[in-house]
Amino acid sequence: MSSEQLLHPRNPHQGGYNFAELCAATPNLAAFVRLNPKGESTIDFANSTAVVLLNQALLAKFSTL
Repeated sequence: MSSEQLLHPRNPHQGGYNFAELCAATPNLAAFVRLNPKGESTIDFANSTAVVLLNQALLAKFSTL
């Protein structure tokens, strides 16, 4: 079973996070965004500061919907 199959079908992030939009919502997140070996943007989820900023960005972007 792939990791995408573990996500709820209505999860808007099934294809991954849109880090460009999230960095626009929370500019400090940009310092933690890196490319993974596949060339996709990601963060180090073991870095608590990066995870906090990701969550702040998600809240900032989606709390107005």
